[in-house]
Amino acid sequence: MSEEKYVGTVLWFDARLGYGFIGRADDKDLFVHWSDVTCEGFKTLKKGQEVAFSLGTNKREQPKAINVVIINPEATEEASEDGEEDEKEASGS
Repeated sequence: MSEEKYVGTVLWFDARLGYGFIGRADDKDLFVHWSDVTCEGFKTLKKGQEVAFSLGTNKREQPKAINVVIINPEATEEASEDGEEDEKEASGS
């Protein structure tokens, strides 16, 4: 589709399943697969991370995020800690 870069925020990403969604302020949320994440080591994203990406399409010609790059990797630990607290609150623990 487009090589133009966009910016969004990771809404959620399940490392076990290998996919999640990126939110964009001005458009619909986008699917993201682990194979479209560009980073060293284990390819995963954390809730709340800001990412840059291009638009691509899946086999059904639906839009998805490709060439996903984490903008601020330092926020990874903070985002995971916040996510853990959110999960605990949601479960009532």
